[in-house]
Amino acid sequence: MKSLPSPEIDEDVTRFTDRVMQTYGAVKSMRSSFRTFFESFSKSNIDEYQLNPAQRALFEQCKSNDVKIQQFSDCIAIFLPLRDDINKLPMRGVFGVLAAAATTFLSCLAYGQPIRGGIDIGVALEIDQNEIYGPALSRAYSLESSVAQYPRVVIGDELFKYLKLHANQEEKTIFSKISKESARSCLELLSIDDDGYPYIDYLGKSFKEDMAATDSVEIIIKAYDFVLSESKKHQSEKNPKLAFKYTPLRSYFENRMGIWNENNDQEI
Repeated sequence: MKSLPSPEIDEDVTRFTDRVMQTYGAVKSMRSSFRTFFESFSKSNIDEYQLNPAQRALFEQCKSNDVKIQQFSDCIAIFLPLRDDINKLPMRGVFGVLAAAATTFLSCLAYGQPIRGGIDIGVALEIDQNEIYGPALSRAYSLESSVAQYPRVVIGDELFKYLKLHANQEEKTIFSKISKESARSCLELLSIDDDGYPYIDYLGKSFKEDMAATDSVEIIIKAYDFVLSESKKHQSEKNPKLAFKYTPLRSYFENRMGIWNENNDQEI
């Protein structure tokens, strides 16, 4: 898109509009989707837990801190403060990030916009409004740029330790009880890849049972079709760099098909 199209030439306007939707539209849609999914998944549902009246009153304090987004072009850094002196249950926010990342990843893949990402925790400062700086950001960037290699969202060691620590804690208070359950839900969303790194298992059994939407099968089919078409295209073009990126992604889809075909009228 070197310049704006001539409004008198319908063909140029249509071509330009299509390219805007494939570029600007894709980035904007991804940001919007993540926020929508996060707000849904990070909400605490009081019916999930067996609480007495006093505990139910405390439950109202069990909310996460707000997610924030730092963005530049098609690079997006999503971050969440974990300080529990502000809100009492940061783990719900962590679950919201992982679940929203899983849903956004699959949705974007279905529309031909593959994502690669990394998620970790660490020290950081918000040096300006919605602008984070510090080891937490550099760890996530390193996972995305050096470890992920192909479309997937990789989990860092510090976050994985954090989740296991909270999943195994004693249930001393209502906050620790809900934090423990949330951490376990987070771990159920993850799997270990062939290289030893945890990643978001967006086609796993836990995702299907707890978060899959009614149209998930159709979205998975669209995503798989896109993966196949990209794999075949790069093979035919003899582009080894891109062809090899889609080999593990294709294998992942095919390894998970049995989960989604079980008790499902529409076979993938």
